Amino acid sequence: MQSQTIVGRQIAQLRSDLNTLQGDVSGYSAELANMRNRSQALASNYYSIMGEIDAKLQTGTTPGNPRLVQRWQDASAALDQFEAEGNEMNAMSARIAASASMANYLLDATRATYSLSGAVDEDHVALRGLEDDVQRSVIGINRALTELTRDIQRQEAYVAGERRNLQTLSVAIARGEVYGNNLANVSAFGAAPSVTAMTPAPVNVSSSAPTSPVATEPMSPRPGVLGQLPVKDADAAPAPKTPFVIIRFDRPDVDYGQPLYQAMSQALEKNPMGSFEVVAVAPGGSGARQTLEGTNARSKAEDVMRTMAEMGVPADRMQLTTATSADANSPEVHVFLR
Repeated sequence: MQSQTIVGRQIAQLRSDLNTLQGDVSGYSAELANMRNRSQALASNYYSIMGEIDAKLQTGTTPGNPRLVQRWQDASAALDQFEAEGNEMNAMSARIAASASMANYLLDATRATYSLSGAVDEDHVALRGLEDDVQRSVIGINRALTELTRDIQRQEAYVAGERRNLQTLSVAIARGEVYGNNLANVSAFGAAPSVTAMTPAPVNVSSSAPTSPVATEPMSPRPGVLGQLPVKDADAAPAPKTPFVIIRFDRPDVDYGQPLYQAMSQALEKNPMGSFEVVAVAPGGSGARQTLEGTNARSKAEDVMRTMAEMGVPADRMQLTTATSADANSPEVHVFLR
């Protein structure tokens, strides 16, 4: 039985506020559970679409296949829905934060009530029970807010990473090739470049091979095999400056996307903090011809850099330089790992 003293009436008001708060917190728990279930369903749908696209690319398809373009749009829409769930989580986080502030206010108000005059013994017994209940609510709300904050951070990181993957996937669909994850998702581009970069053996992209436009340079122990490019030991004797990708534009429409992606992936596995120097190499010559060859080589190098950017390499991790080589018979682009 609540006393009718001033303190007793204050306790009754605080208890009523606490009951309202606890009702709100119970609603948050149910709402958060529903959000997590919806997020799981949306993620499953998204991965199903992505798996379908990857499977088609793996088995071979035409460049710009309209069916894959449509499925890419479906995947993007599914990711939009997933992101909308994250926005709802942010809105809930704001509401729970307000409830946390209310709980802390109730705890302070309950403790301040001890100092009010005019209380009877039963009032202080009730106050101790109220204080315990408020403290439990504070702990529960703070725990829920911490868990929700982690969910939000994880979901935001996931959406950002998948947005980048979709960007690279769109390039793969346009070219009818299979790539992988966006390179920004598998490397530490935000860090400073390593001073002990390990350089993979170079990949040569040209029309020199009769059956495949991709071959390794003779320095590789297994020429002609892409995806098994050896990497030099970090403590081995220093080697001359060697590009890990060489693209020779000795015919129209050189298909360098997939070997370039695979070579960069392997390079970044060995040096995740690496950056790239892209060198436009022009054949030797003189006068107007040399100027034309230099312009052509630079244009090809800029195209390669755009492709690298689409694969996830930030602009501040690429540098374009030019060179002339008497050994080059056509424009070449050499890529170095720094």
